Amino acid sequence: MDQGGSDAPVWIDRDFVAFHAKMRPDQTVCLAFATGERMTYVQLHRRVDKAVAVIRRLLGDARGKRLAILARNSTDFLAFVIACYRTGAILLPLNWRLSAAELEFQLQDAGPELVIYDEEFASAFLTAQQAAAGVQSMTTDAWRFELDRIEQAPYAPEAVGEHAPFIILYTSGTTGKPKGAIITRANAFWQSFNFASMTDVGAGSVLLCDSPMFHTVGLIAVSWTTLQRGAMFAISDRFVPAETIARLLDDGLGATHYFGVPQIARGLLTEPTYKPRALNRLTAFVVGGAPSPRDLIEQLVDDGVRYINGIGMSETGTIAHMPRVLELIRKHVGSVGEPAPAMQAKILDGDGNEQPDGVPGELCMRGPAVTPGYWNRPEANVAGFFPDGWFRSGDIAVKDPETGFFAILDRSKDMYISGGENVYPAEVESALLRVPGIKDVAVVGMPDERWGEVGCAWIVLQDGVALEAEHVIAACAQYLAPYKKPKHVRFIDAIPRNAAGKAQKHVLKARGL
Repeated sequence: MDQGGSDAPVWIDRDFVAFHAKMRPDQTVCLAFATGERMTYVQLHRRVDKAVAVIRRLLGDARGKRLAILARNSTDFLAFVIACYRTGAILLPLNWRLSAAELEFQLQDAGPELVIYDEEFASAFLTAQQAAAGVQSMTTDAWRFELDRIEQAPYAPEAVGEHAPFIILYTSGTTGKPKGAIITRANAFWQSFNFASMTDVGAGSVLLCDSPMFHTVGLIAVSWTTLQRGAMFAISDRFVPAETIARLLDDGLGATHYFGVPQIARGLLTEPTYKPRALNRLTAFVVGGAPSPRDLIEQLVDDGVRYINGIGMSETGTIAHMPRVLELIRKHVGSVGEPAPAMQAKILDGDGNEQPDGVPGELCMRGPAVTPGYWNRPEANVAGFFPDGWFRSGDIAVKDPETGFFAILDRSKDMYISGGENVYPAEVESALLRVPGIKDVAVVGMPDERWGEVGCAWIVLQDGVALEAEHVIAACAQYLAPYKKPKHVRFIDAIPRNAAGKAQKHVLKARGL
């Protein structure tokens, strides 16, 4: 980058753990519930230097080499992430919910030279490893042994450019093979900046995280933001509703921020030990990853909870969030709010033309937080961006003419056309979830001779509940126009979902009527 005579800012590649180890050395940076381990910033800084020493001993110059981890959330995971940053390696966080075949694809695609894995996931990983030649691996117990016995290396981070890849995050792949979104060092900085700005994270914040660190939520929105702001990361290795409620009620912990998908939010709300104080004391209860049903938002807002509905992606991090104002949340239920400060957002048609406010189109983004593209997928890069650089989210959205807030209608590939009218399954699903006795639902468009396409609702009932299809269709009529009501209802034991928890609608479509 030109550093003289140009108006462009000089990129400062700052290691925030090293920075805070000097500025607030004795402040707790992380607490792991599974082990009871607590670290200060200076202790974490030293632990990372040990991890750097092990990486350099094993791999030499690690710049550009992929280093993978298949493990539950822990202090070791956190230190491994920072060590990748310091050495210039590219972090590959592997999803432990995946099958051996799915892991095999990512190992072959990304080609890591080292994989650290929990013994708990050894069976799937070792099966996958057989097809990925040349991959060194060790368990997290062996990794920890290496850290304990090696001399702490002097702090000597590699000089790596802002556009160098830092992380490869594989997307969930609801319809095909996942794509590895490249997150550069600058991307990670701006994604954390956006999340912190939208949710008011500061040095006194305590971020409780049940979300796995193989996703952008746990990895960047929570952990990287914590490190950037000098805050505290309360590390949970799994979601257990009663335990989360107890932690949120713990005055000694003093959690200020919590992030969950709508299924987690509903799990907390229906947990017998739930008390409004567990959530309404939070600075922000951030929810994303899937559309939030209206009834869920309304129930929690009635409890005084700042339910910060928002949208983000692996490729972009935080895109938009609602303000932390109960009156606005209540008035604009379902909105994902205002774009983040370092994020441009527009509603475009299929040709890249901006749509007027109030007219649906594809939500597209541009800015320093947006991925430069996908690993080994040039065809996906062409399809994922307009020629002028706007990233295509694949979400159909609309911009409110009065507030400028965005609302997500559905994924573009999920929308269907019935009798010439666009139908967004997410809206139908939200209405169906208001019908008593329905636990989960997924709506897909199916061919119809008269209307072109009609909706088929796949429904999971609550335990002990029996409903007829006709009752379900009639009950949701008060919330939906006639053409939006599902024509077909099918009852199912569980909605097929991928490792990210997203409904695999192509599987339901394949079942037919």
